[in-house]
Amino acid sequence: MLRTIRARLIVICIGITLASLVLLSAATFFTVRQDTLASVDTRIEQLTQIYAEQLSAWVRDKQQADRLTQAVAVFRLEAEDAHRALGRS
Repeated sequence: MLRTIRARLIVICIGITLASLVLLSAATFFTVRQDTLASVDTRIEQLTQIYAEQLSAWVRDKQQADRLTQAVAVFRLEAEDAHRALGRS
């Protein structure tokens, strides 16, 4: 099969071409994979920060609503006490 120099050279050239193609494909794959993972990590970090800020704002709003509810309850109790005191006098 590889008796002539021409056949040997053709096989060597095909081998070199295939090896180059495999190495280039692997390099491209790993480069694109690394860039994609970095991009995904960055986006996840951004979304996490956004959600954390929104959650903090929601917690602050709920705490403020709770404080207001407690203040209204205290005011009502004081008003009822004052009403009773006026009713007894």
